[in-house]
Amino acid sequence: MLRLQGFVEGRSPQSVYERYKKDLWENCKALWTIWVPAQLVNFSFVPRHLRIPYGEPCSRTIAPQCQGYTCSPHKCSCLQCLFSGRLCC
Repeated sequence: MLRLQGFVEGRSPQSVYERYKKDLWENCKALWTIWVPAQLVNFSFVPRHLRIPYGEPCSRTIAPQCQGYTCSPHKCSCLQCLFSGRLCC
């Protein structure tokens, strides 16, 4: 995902890797804060036929959290912004 985002933004592979290293811990904290508890609830309490409809809003919650750490605040061209039509920065 990050390589594709870097390609779309026109960055070199080295700058993509540097940004990945810089933002890794923040992205992991955002992911663990929302996704792990959400999946714990999902697999513990949500009926099997409702697991996908439950997981989709959770995914929409975590994506901006992780993408927000990798977007440029002045000219945002991350994939989330390109596909959704709104800025996440």
